[in-house]
Amino acid sequence: MKYYFGALICLAASTLVYQEAEAEDLLQFTCIHTPPLTAEANRDLMFEANVPEFRKLKAVILYVRFQGEMQFSTIPFIKVAGDLFRAIIPGDDLHGRYIEYYIGIIDKAGNRVNIFSKPSSPHRIKISGTDSGLGVGAESEKPLEEGETTWEPISKDQGGIEGKTETAEVETGREASANRPHISTPSEDLAEVFAVYGAEDIVVSAAKREQKMGEAPASIFVITKDDLRYSGMSSIVEVLRIAPGSEVYHINPTDVSMGLRGLTTEMNNMVLVLIDGREINVDLFGNTFWETLPISIEDVERIEVIRGPGSSLYGANAYSGVVNIITKKPKKDGIDTTISIRGGSVGTAVVNGALYGKEGPCLFTASAGLDTMNAWWNKDYASKRVFKGRIRGEFLLADDMSLTLEAGAMEASPAAEKRDLEEEQRIRKKFNQAQNSKDPDAIFEQQHWNAEYASVVDDPFRGGNKIYSVIAEIGVQALQTYTMSKFSWKGLQAKFYWNHLDAELDFIGLEPIKFNIDVGGSTIDAGTLYFPQTLKGKGDTYDMEILYTTPRGLIPYNRLTTGVNGRLITFRATNISPNESLEKQGGIFIEDELKFVDWLAITAGLRLDFNDITPATLDGLSPRANIMVSPYKDQYLRVGFSSAFRKPSFLEARMHLKVQYEPGKTMNLKNVEQLFTKGIGNPELDNEKLYSVEAGYMGYLWNNRIRLNLDFFYTWYKDFIEFEYKLDEMDIAGLDQSPNKLDSYVQFRNSGNNATAYGLESGIEIRPLNFLKMFANFSWLRVSRENEIDDQGNPLPAERKEENRNPSYVFNLGARAAFDFGLSASVWMNYMSKYSKDVRNPDALFDINASGSSWITQWLGNEVMLNARLGWRFLDDKLEVGVEGWNLLAPLRGYPRQFPGRAQSVDVDLSTGKDIRTIGNFGGERMNMRIVGFLRYDY
Repeated sequence: MKYYFGALICLAASTLVYQEAEAEDLLQFTCIHTPPLTAEANRDLMFEANVPEFRKLKAVILYVRFQGEMQFSTIPFIKVAGDLFRAIIPGDDLHGRYIEYYIGIIDKAGNRVNIFSKPSSPHRIKISGTDSGLGVGAESEKPLEEGETTWEPISKDQGGIEGKTETAEVETGREASANRPHISTPSEDLAEVFAVYGAEDIVVSAAKREQKMGEAPASIFVITKDDLRYSGMSSIVEVLRIAPGSEVYHINPTDVSMGLRGLTTEMNNMVLVLIDGREINVDLFGNTFWETLPISIEDVERIEVIRGPGSSLYGANAYSGVVNIITKKPKKDGIDTTISIRGGSVGTAVVNGALYGKEGPCLFTASAGLDTMNAWWNKDYASKRVFKGRIRGEFLLADDMSLTLEAGAMEASPAAEKRDLEEEQRIRKKFNQAQNSKDPDAIFEQQHWNAEYASVVDDPFRGGNKIYSVIAEIGVQALQTYTMSKFSWKGLQAKFYWNHLDAELDFIGLEPIKFNIDVGGSTIDAGTLYFPQTLKGKGDTYDMEILYTTPRGLIPYNRLTTGVNGRLITFRATNISPNESLEKQGGIFIEDELKFVDWLAITAGLRLDFNDITPATLDGLSPRANIMVSPYKDQYLRVGFSSAFRKPSFLEARMHLKVQYEPGKTMNLKNVEQLFTKGIGNPELDNEKLYSVEAGYMGYLWNNRIRLNLDFFYTWYKDFIEFEYKLDEMDIAGLDQSPNKLDSYVQFRNSGNNATAYGLESGIEIRPLNFLKMFANFSWLRVSRENEIDDQGNPLPAERKEENRNPSYVFNLGARAAFDFGLSASVWMNYMSKYSKDVRNPDALFDINASGSSWITQWLGNEVMLNARLGWRFLDDKLEVGVEGWNLLAPLRGYPRQFPGRAQSVDVDLSTGKDIRTIGNFGGERMNMRIVGFLRYDY
């Protein structure tokens, strides 16, 4: 026993002295490590080491192998706090009766020292919970015989730090002692050891459990925290542009539309977005307000982008893809602090602060931020002002058991005094009444109206936070809060969250309609229709999900995932009918991975969803099947089929605006008010449906320094939900007239416009040097409609054909370098080919008198967006300062739009037709260039 404790003390504190390859001075460092005594199957095995002089070193590496293996695998130790380093072996990868390991230290020059045993006599740990094992110690088992088993790789996402398990040959005779180190060139050791693709290599979104990215049953792309940090972007959605197959359209600084594989519209509702598993799509519209997320880009550990249907796991709205945002977690005892400040052109001011810490069994996170920016069309016009904050605690209750509690809030508030739209409408009514009466004071009332209205017409919405919708442009003032709790125990998870929305929506573009009917060459006043200018509402979403994944080996050759969820949605608002609504949703799913051999995996899943808007039919059934083949190590081929659906949102199915009709002097269109009050929302809608087949390849080359991917897809879209209106011709035989109720409509409808889309997505990422990463990806897309008709039932004109309304080619090219001496630089280019899109014409919206088209169609694209970043780290990498540039080519390209729009004016020079005074912008704004300075402090 005393020899055992003596050996343990020696292992717990080893002091090594070694000589640099290119210097005569002796460097000293201390490495303190206490070996684990035992390991337990299906439970992560943790190794820790304290290295006070870690700044003198390049890497600390754990070399491991299991019973029967000839080769050692490498896992990098990750710095988690101060001089504490940690490496983890996943519990699912523990097999056999014991594990053997030793530790290697590599200095800045590439010299390696093996400590805590060596390849010829590694330290051994018994694994319990498998076959009966032997005791601790190398003498407990006979030496391994050559060829007894083959090597099986181990991989694990270690807190988002890049690291990938690689094969390392047993190097007998090359170990170094403390006084005589083995001197080797960097090319011998660093290519074998250094982390390359670890953060991307393990994903959780494709199957709701951890798996290698190459084995995922979906096309998936990962954006790491380093990608986010060195991108030079201040918001999360801007970085999503680098994912192949993605489309990001900036409408204005507050409103961004993001889609995958085409059909991206201003509704922004075809992609399901999650933050740590909590859905953030707003149930009112079904979309994501990207610029008002409750987290900042500094809070994010990684983003997993699934391209293609995801309803078989996630249910409704996982339509053309899923974006899962995974936030950072503390990785050490004590507290880490991060402060980030950006400021510069276009009124940009972004401030974020975060605390990450661990206290006993509790991991906690707290963050807050403010994000402001002015409009692109007018740099003095406040456009975006968003406050955000959250707090999160994860409590380790027992082995393999944890409880997570989280709460957060976001407020989009006016950046300046907001125009009173209700008061403006009162003034308009007063003016109309004066015009329609024979009151001798009518002229005075008209002059009074002109003077009073002039005070507000110059500024359509001084409050900012403006979004575009198919009904009108909307000014948003909103408070969104949420709470979430999650309980985990081994393969079981139970999650509950509550989202609350308190919003005021101002319909900027809903102007009153004055009906003027032409009868026998004379114009007859048929009255005026007034829309509500403001909608104030509160909504609550309650969601619960229970998920269970079987441990590996519990069912031979199978890995089963099953779950059930339920959701309750309530909404209460003014100016809609009814004022309160309740919606119930639910779903159940099962997915199984069948794997008889390592190189072949078959995945099949099925989910059934129901809600009380659309009927419980096969439309809510979402199957998925996928076959993965790995003919060679780190080479993966995949083919699959999947389907998805998008259920109607509250806006599309239940929202009925309360309008007010004021009869004219000679005509009363008494059914107009009823038509609109029962319009907009359509309770008879069916789900939108999607079916897709895919084939893909992913592979690693050059010691995993090159990663390639190539995906092909063919997709069928059915039963589009689109906003349509038709005001049928009126019977003018008498003076009591009405639109034909049977043939007129103003609502969302399943238009019958189906479409097909097919294309390919390819990409390459290269790490030629440890400080340098380069990437390029290319997407080609073709979309065509089967029934090309517009909302009036007329054939679509050539400029509105669907194949023209998406970029056929999207290309990304970029590189970043982060040097040890503190300098970092990155550059990134995005190109989208020519495309056309259309927006509603505000001058012809709902207006039967308008002679112009109800659409504005514009050709866009053929533009390059160039972004760059330059930074300098100092004070032991705690402080970084630099400059970021976004859309740097905008001045040279005439400030192009990414979404159609136009300037609004109050005065026009009749001789030239040009605007004299611009008061605002309708639709997409011309995008400005943005240059900001930044400061980031980590402590």
